[in-house]
Amino acid sequence: MVSRMAALKADGPTSKLRRNRSKLAASCSKSCKRKKKKTGAASRRRTRRTADAERTDLRPLIDAMSASLKGLTASTASIVAFVNQIRNDVNALQNQAAGANSVINVLETRVADLSAAEQAILPLLQARIGSSITLETPSGTVLGTLVAVGEDYAEIREPGGTIVIVRVVSIISMV
Repeated sequence: MVSRMAALKADGPTSKLRRNRSKLAASCSKSCKRKKKKTGAASRRRTRRTADAERTDLRPLIDAMSASLKGLTASTASIVAFVNQIRNDVNALQNQAAGANSVINVLETRVADLSAAEQAILPLLQARIGSSITLETPSGTVLGTLVAVGEDYAEIREPGGTIVIVRVVSIISMV
């Protein structure tokens, strides 16, 4: 009897109602899902349009930033080239300074090499500035007016107006 009642219950109006209710729920569920899909797609399209509009709104800003970036890149390249030119100039100046230092060293050595006799000639020459003088050198005789005397040279103006510079170390005799 229990099984018969269970069978009646299973096939009874309540059971049919339950089956119909579950079919309705399944049907509603499918249609709701379809609506959701449509709503979701429309929403995605709206979102896509909104994103496209935002991209369109951002396009001038992006273009301006790209132009700025290109300008900065060009400026950076220009600055790098300028810095490299400065480095080259500094190196050239250092080389010139080294050359000048070596010339200074040579001159200091020459001045130090003047013997006591050569140092003694300088005051004699300075005393005769503006007077007529004759100097004997290994290259020949120089005749004229003594114009100036430096640390290691004498400047003589010949009768024709030519200026001759004679190194003190090359003076053999003077009259």
